[in-house]
Amino acid sequence: MTATKRIILCADDFAQNAAISDGILELAGAGRLSAVSCFSDAPLWRDYGPRLVECAGHELLIGLHFNLSEPFGYAERPLRYWMLASVTGRVSLDALRAHLQRQIDAFADVRGRLPDFIDGHQHVHAFPGIRSVVHERARAAAGTERILIRDVSAPVGRTDAPLKRRVIRALANWGPPPSDAGAHWINRSFAGDYSLSPRADFGGLFADWLAASTDRGLIMCHPGRAEDSRHAFRERELAFFSAEDFPALLSSHDCRLATSQTLH
Repeated sequence: MTATKRIILCADDFAQNAAISDGILELAGAGRLSAVSCFSDAPLWRDYGPRLVECAGHELLIGLHFNLSEPFGYAERPLRYWMLASVTGRVSLDALRAHLQRQIDAFADVRGRLPDFIDGHQHVHAFPGIRSVVHERARAAAGTERILIRDVSAPVGRTDAPLKRRVIRALANWGPPPSDAGAHWINRSFAGDYSLSPRADFGGLFADWLAASTDRGLIMCHPGRAEDSRHAFRERELAFFSAEDFPALLSSHDCRLATSQTLH
């Protein structure tokens, strides 16, 4: 019997650096991911993007990790700037449109078409003001070039970082949502937010996220090779998703990894 719940397991931060990207490529090649979210403005995107497209085939969703804070040389600003500017209405919509279009163009130059979805580094795509620009761009795409968006407004399951979750939820629900927002969501539930701490019970948290997720629920993850001890959580996640018993864990929660084919 086919498992009931389709889970979109999405690895974030592809092309941020070689260590992260190599780890994600391992998982994508092994069929252990549903989606990958990419920094198209990162210097490594042009080198690593084609490798991701080649190993992905038609099964993997490939999206844009909209970046406003990671310093890749395009006048990015710290996260705290975007948090404050978004809630006070001090973001320049024209500047945001230019940032987003530049990153979409860089993505399409490598992949040959628009991203399947958009999310945001540090969830900036969901901040007030910023999200209106993201939805505006998604609305402009049509047909086979349709762009979907990650909904982070109501995280499910346990977290060991309750303050982080409250901030994400507050910003994603600040002000009125776009009237047609639901038509553009890629996911029906969202999970994966935690402390990234070495002390975190990642296995226990992930099992809880599976239990709490709906069909077409998205669980974000951050696997990769670790460049130093500060990023040990990436190696831990890479090992977790690579493990032989990972498919059995999915099945035990009546879940299966979604693919681009099973979501259409």
